Amino acid sequence: MKKRNVVCAVVLAASVAVSAMSIGFASWRTEINANGGVSASGSWDVAITDAGMEYSTGASVDVENIAMERAGEKGDPLIASVISASTWVDDASLQGTQSDEAMSEYTYYYAVDTTEFSLDSILAGGNFEAVSTAESTYVVSDHLKMYYRYVNGDPTMGTPEGTEASAKKVVDGLLRDVTADLKEMYPDTYENYVLVYMSKYDSYEIAEMAKQPVDEDDLVSFTDTNVTFADVSFAVPNAWASYSVTVTNNGTVNANLANAEIRLDTEDTDQLVLEAPDLSDEILAPGESCTLTAVVKALDNGSGTLDAAGTLVISLPYAQDSVEAAPEAGHSH
Repeated sequence: MKKRNVVCAVVLAASVAVSAMSIGFASWRTEINANGGVSASGSWDVAITDAGMEYSTGASVDVENIAMERAGEKGDPLIASVISASTWVDDASLQGTQSDEAMSEYTYYYAVDTTEFSLDSILAGGNFEAVSTAESTYVVSDHLKMYYRYVNGDPTMGTPEGTEASAKKVVDGLLRDVTADLKEMYPDTYENYVLVYMSKYDSYEIAEMAKQPVDEDDLVSFTDTNVTFADVSFAVPNAWASYSVTVTNNGTVNANLANAEIRLDTEDTDQLVLEAPDLSDEILAPGESCTLTAVVKALDNGSGTLDAAGTLVISLPYAQDSVEAAPEAGHSH
């Protein structure tokens, strides 16, 4: 059975419109923009306040969460020992975040592109100068600060359990921040990197890039005006994916959805189908919210092959209440 992808981009324009563009079979990427204005005596402010997606068995998200993962060669207390700030803080939530204290240039922590230098050669030593000064090498002390670790009033500080727990938070922060920097600095090659301790006398692996579990934040992200959904692939008939967007009327006048349009543009109606709500009577009063949910399904047309493409179009032209015509000026006896 053939597997195809569909990419869907959704745009809510000035009239609050959503459109979706796709290639392949059933993956969607969505972007939404909304704005508008009314008379001087009222305001019209429709904003996105939530978004979500679900998908069935037979559907898969095309998301890879790649991040630094511990190699396990050395324990967290050793790794954290050279990057823990000396400052004690009162707020435990600061553990594992960067302080204002500079990291020593002798930390000797580097993220190295393994397509340029193999891990074996790094750990074997002998090319410290070449690796540490390479343009592609990320020198941790050049980019990051020392990490808060010690908390005033925490009775576990100094105990074996507290030492392990605080070191874990420091290393978690280090791996998180190194991952973020590498993705930004080397977007095309970051997956090749390993994090190592490397000096002229010793070297060991700290972490390497690996696939991480996908969570909700990886599937959907949104702001007041934009939503992005992860791509989804359908591999079997009857698989489905649903996409929901919640909009809230933060203005002072009604927002009407009478002219809302939701459709699936496709030549493959025997393999793709859209289920959408009827919004013809939907009116958002000031302060009210509405959640729009569209479901796309893969159908079995008996061909034994899934090979379809479509464009999901959602148009939400919120309009303020119409005002009846004013009477003509005049006088009467």
